[in-house]
Amino acid sequence: METDYNKIAALEKAISEQYGQIAIVNPRSGWTREQEAEFQKGIKKKTRSEEETLIREIENVCPICDSYLRNVQDDLYMTKFGCCQKCYVIHIEDRESKWEEKKERLLNKNA
Repeated sequence: METDYNKIAALEKAISEQYGQIAIVNPRSGWTREQEAEFQKGIKKKTRSEEETLIREIENVCPICDSYLRNVQDDLYMTKFGCCQKCYVIHIEDRESKWEEKKERLLNKNA
């Protein structure tokens, strides 16, 4: 099977006319060793943050009812209010201003 370079050139020309020269440039042509080193550092940083996230997920328990956080809503409520969605509905909803006082009492009761 032989490579038809004329056909490849015609395809590249058609692609560049329709989408611009950037569409046919080899991605490696602008990549340097310095950029590769920065990219590898970024991967290592991401891996560390993923490990920290996993550790945080293991420790995600509602301090009010001691239940595990099960879904994205629980994570959202834990971040914003310091409790799971169920506790938010029971203790906080429409009473955000009084929540801090009640939270302290509940935490002291569970301790």
